[in-house]
Amino acid sequence: MKTLAFVLLLSFAYDVCAQEHLFVRVFDLQGKKIHKGKITSVTDSSLTLSLHDVLTTIPVSGIGSIWTRRSASHNILIGAIAGVATGTILGAIASGGSDGTFFQNTPASTWILSGALGGLGWGAAIGALTLVFKHPRLYSINGDPAKWKAFLNRPRPRD
Repeated sequence: MKTLAFVLLLSFAYDVCAQEHLFVRVFDLQGKKIHKGKITSVTDSSLTLSLHDVLTTIPVSGIGSIWTRRSASHNILIGAIAGVATGTILGAIASGGSDGTFFQNTPASTWILSGALGGLGWGAAIGALTLVFKHPRLYSINGDPAKWKAFLNRPRPRD
């Protein structure tokens, strides 16, 4: 049990430390999301984002607004996935052993399914709770070079 707790702690610590670049969502002048990704470079006339190792350069004239951080549904989805995985593992442990008949009408599958469903609810709730601590920022650019300069000079410690 100590090993499982250590592995979970290590995986969460790795995930937190992996966030090096700021993730943003970029919207055009009409408010439609046109790109999302991590900022790789910023110049006086463009913004370059990376998503799945694909670079996209966006000219300032086409940027309406920039939202920092990911959307709320992302937090809830990640929490739900983690909750299902954890609940399934705990359900398997609570079943008292496996006789090789998973997801059939057996006591072991009942424990596993209950754990997965419980984990889904708890994980989604925890993902939603993280929204309290999430502070996304909106930068309205509207293709204006002066507003773009203000974005370039923004305070960066809590981005």
